[in-house]
Amino acid sequence: MNSIVQLPGAVPGPGAASGAGPGTGNGGAGTSTAEGLPLFDHEKLEVYRVAREFLVLANGVLSRKMPRDLREQFDRATSSILFNIGEGAGKTARADKQRSYEIARGSTTEAATQLDVLYIRAFITTDQYQNARSLLVRVAQMLSRLCGAPRRL
Repeated sequence: MNSIVQLPGAVPGPGAASGAGPGTGNGGAGTSTAEGLPLFDHEKLEVYRVAREFLVLANGVLSRKMPRDLREQFDRATSSILFNIGEGAGKTARADKQRSYEIARGSTTEAATQLDVLYIRAFITTDQYQNARSLLVRVAQMLSRLCGAPRRL
């Protein structure tokens, strides 16, 4: 599943589905929707688009029968990735942006761990696991770049 899930009304930029480039910028995304409406800052980020693609895939996984606690925890972690990317993109202070992206990165690794559990317990197929995991790896890599250097305590 290499294609980017298109935001409703958003215009894809050149190379948007190719995965080329550093991944933290807008990946050539347009600055407005097909209706001419401006995009939010988070909609311009490739990391948001890839995380959104993962969430679409995760929703398919969540429709399967599994223990309620695992379903709810996986749902919260996968949603948190997108929520925190969006929040970080809306912040103006560098430290606030960094903190939101760090939280999103933590949710990404949490979702990856839960994905492992789903696979080990045979709730998802090998193909589903590999596709979802590859998207999460890309998201984690891009978020690591957005977070910048580790903060000093």
